[in-house]
Amino acid sequence: MNIPTVQGTPVQSSMIQIEHSVSILGALSSPNAPLRASNVTPSTVREDMTRHAVKEATVAHWVDFDLNTLTKTYKSLLAQQVMPPRGVKNGEFDIRTVHDATTMFIEHVVPRLENPISVGAAFLGAQFTRQFPAVVVKVGNDVETYNPPLSFVTEDGSQTLLVGLVVHAKAWNSNKLLYRETAVSKRPILRIAKYCMLARTRYGFIMTTNEVVVVRISGDVFDTTAPFHVEWRAIPWVAQGPDDLTFCLSLWSLVMLSLDDLRLSTYPFYNDQFPPHIPPRRSLNVWMRYRIPKGFFYRHPSSGQREAELPEGAEFEDSPNGTSSWTS
Repeated sequence: MNIPTVQGTPVQSSMIQIEHSVSILGALSSPNAPLRASNVTPSTVREDMTRHAVKEATVAHWVDFDLNTLTKTYKSLLAQQVMPPRGVKNGEFDIRTVHDATTMFIEHVVPRLENPISVGAAFLGAQFTRQFPAVVVKVGNDVETYNPPLSFVTEDGSQTLLVGLVVHAKAWNSNKLLYRETAVSKRPILRIAKYCMLARTRYGFIMTTNEVVVVRISGDVFDTTAPFHVEWRAIPWVAQGPDDLTFCLSLWSLVMLSLDDLRLSTYPFYNDQFPPHIPPRRSLNVWMRYRIPKGFFYRHPSSGQREAELPEGAEFEDSPNGTSSWTS
């Protein structure tokens, strides 16, 4: 007896692509594309001559923005799974102008942040029984005046979470703040501080082809003429892997921190009625201690991360109420 067979085109193994989810930390630790910067660049960053220019600020290193602190603060969140990004442009980027760097950011960085930010915002909201709006990236076209070249904003456009500035690596780098802090070396810091103040957010970043410098401003009065303080931390573009603080992990962390400020403000607000202030800044390394029938537990005020023992190297403050509604 002849047994009938079904013949068809054999399926090539290369045609089958099964995508596996990865942790948010894994997704944010992937290597960045190589960048080739032009040698034809300005020698310095121009002084901001606009009406709202920030003329002076105290500047210091952001000491608690590091891999150890962030991975403890967002431990459970960073373990959440996301699918690999789609639409990421890879390969070497030729960066000749600020516009080229901005385009690279949109094509290579933003798609890799979309899923981690979306999943992170949902998880963070669940920790505090809140629902955060979707986050999108906006490109500015008025970089010499009041609008930042890059910003992360809520989808409805009512609130800016994070502002970004792009400068030539040969015109400025963070080492200028370490070895000789001058009016010229502080120009990018003062400009990003202006963008933060005008956008009513505490967080910003300065991107070059060599690094990203994250910043946090202090003060609850959004007035560019008022004295304030800027903290900063530089992260190399080439940093990669789960044992390094990477470019993408740094930006993602700033978005999460800004969402927490949004939670503590009067959001949602409408029209041009912005909150009169944002909550005072807190050390990222300080946890709250709560008393429960079995003893104590510790909870991070910005992420909701909960631990039975205080993380090594961290500090704590007792909860204002002393006890917690969590009993387990």
